[in-house]
Amino acid sequence: YGHDCPECYKQKHFKSVVCVETKEKFSTAKEASIKYKISGGSPILNCCNKLRTVAGGYHWLFANEYESMTEEEVDTFLKANPYARFVCSTILR
Repeated sequence: YGHDCPECYKQKHFKSVVCVETKEKFSTAKEASIKYKISGGSPILNCCNKLRTVAGGYHWLFANEYESMTEEEVDTFLKANPYARFVCSTILR
């Protein structure tokens, strides 16, 4: 019927995202939003598309963009957009 397997479809139609503070990579913004208890994937995608600074208190980038950055560029990015809530390993709500 011409449809891709679910994993192939996901790779073709969704971009991976990274939480900059934790360096955690997710296959989709929706997957990240579930883990970080952010309403839907839109706030994360808005961060990746530079329409907002943070989502759920964290900075987000598309994985390909994040992976092409040096540590210095990541630090510069975070300093230019300082409105995140930094926590160790747990999310405080």
